[in-house]
Amino acid sequence: MSARVVRVGDLAKALTALSPSGLVELDGLRLDARSERAFIPAGAAVVVLRGDPTGYVVRQISPDYPA
Repeated sequence: MSARVVRVGDLAKALTALSPSGLVELDGLRLDARSERAFIPAGAAVVVLRGDPTGYVVRQISPDYPA
């Protein structure tokens, strides 16, 4: 079984508030993440901007963001 590769542009959901850090869910995986700029509420849709040794950096997106 291969591990899911997280890529820039992947869409996820905030499991916890990101203020600035918290958890997101991507295809059933729980990942450590932090907000690029501002507070992100739990349940918000986010996009992965980049990864680093401490987790992933995400930005909240609007519901009409192209999938």
